[in-house]
Amino acid sequence: MEVNLLREFLKQERQKRGMSLRNFADMIGISHSYLSRLESGVDARSGNKVSPTLDIMIQIANALDISIIDLLRAIERGKRGEEVKE
Repeated sequence: MEVNLLREFLKQERQKRGMSLRNFADMIGISHSYLSRLESGVDARSGNKVSPTLDIMIQIANALDISIIDLLRAIERGKRGEEVKE
């Protein structure tokens, strides 16, 4: 999975819900600083790409009330330039 597609998806979902970074992170069950790194795609301190673990991907899917498969499909649709629909 391409990290920048996930970051675009997360930011879009957060904005669609009108949630702050902190509130969206709380809903997912991760720190707001980690969500910020996921949305930017890089760790500002190290410059390294940030990739979530499978466990984090499952947490994201559960928080959005979608299956992990649907999450991956939504990201894949974004990769093809299609509108993301749930």
